[in-house]
Amino acid sequence: MTTLEILSVEHSSLEGTIPSFVGAISSLRLLWLNNNMLTGTIPAELGSLAAMEQMSFQNDQLTGSVPFSFRDLSTLQSLSLSSLQLSDWRRAFLLWKHVPVKYI
Repeated sequence: MTTLEILSVEHSSLEGTIPSFVGAISSLRLLWLNNNMLTGTIPAELGSLAAMEQMSFQNDQLTGSVPFSFRDLSTLQSLSLSSLQLSDWRRAFLLWKHVPVKYI
């Protein structure tokens, strides 16, 4: 059986929202969705990705706040939120003191 560990669609001109079903891809370790035209909020379902190591949403047009469910991402090593319009981005720093969060 094949498992999906890396989902990289950087610089792909994607539009719309991030589908919540991405949170059901339990083998996913790396999620790079940066430099697209994604809108809406970051789905809370992504917080159930137990194997997740790196997430990047930088330079998209996402809004809202960092999902509280992300506190469960114990294997997360890097989270990039640069250039997003998040209303409560400071939550990322409080939730993951061990994770380098990039927010510029």
